[in-house]
Amino acid sequence: MIALVGTWMDVPDGEMVDYDGQPVPRGKFLSWAQVREMQDSGLIEVASHSYDLHHGILANPQGNTQPATTTRLYANGRYEDDAAYLARLRHSLRDSISQHTGKAPRIIVWPYGRSNLAAQEVAARLGMPIGLTLVDGFNDATTPTAVWKRQLIENSPTLQAFAEMLRVTWAPNPGRSVQVDPAPGPRRGRTVADPRPPADTEPQHCLRQARHRARWARNDPVPDQTAAGRRRQAEPHRLADRAPGRRAGVHRPACHLAG
Repeated sequence: MIALVGTWMDVPDGEMVDYDGQPVPRGKFLSWAQVREMQDSGLIEVASHSYDLHHGILANPQGNTQPATTTRLYANGRYEDDAAYLARLRHSLRDSISQHTGKAPRIIVWPYGRSNLAAQEVAARLGMPIGLTLVDGFNDATTPTAVWKRQLIENSPTLQAFAEMLRVTWAPNPGRSVQVDPAPGPRRGRTVADPRPPADTEPQHCLRQARHRARWARNDPVPDQTAAGRRRQAEPHRLADRAPGRRAGVHRPACHLAG
């Protein structure tokens, strides 16, 4: 079986095909004459790889792209609604093969292996009830025809490597992660009048913070300006030296900037 992308096949000879963002000469792809020869042999079935879904589309305001089949297009500050989404699916799954081969495809090989119920129903109404995904595992009598599993073979594997691909399956292990990027502007707890100290004054700022914490721990109302006092304030000291009632231990002053 071979699966064809309609927009790639429609590119005239001598021009470049937009192959997922990479320009590739049209001559690197099958010609319609070659496709007809393979179909006429009776050994190869011609399937659809969609007419125009083998690419990513803008998926959100952040500029991420996702597979066109399963993504609601984000444009002009809004997401496409159900009617627009289904209309795009019908247009992008339409048959362009039968006019060159005389036979419409009955199989859709989903681009990137991605589909959903809406896309599967549109494909079935267009005469393609059989769908191939990239879901790992084996097909059996209970596997729905709309989501048959398939293996993606790359780099001409050896027979041993190919057999290993068929023997080993991976159990689904879905995971979801969220990244939150704070909006630009002053950090919480700071104002324009209270900026973070410049980088070259940061050590002095930390030292002042440490001395302040040390004075608070010992209940010193006035900083000790003697050499010994300054040295004691900058060095680690025991909690036993603090106010009564605190547990003994070691306290190391540190600079904790408000954030």
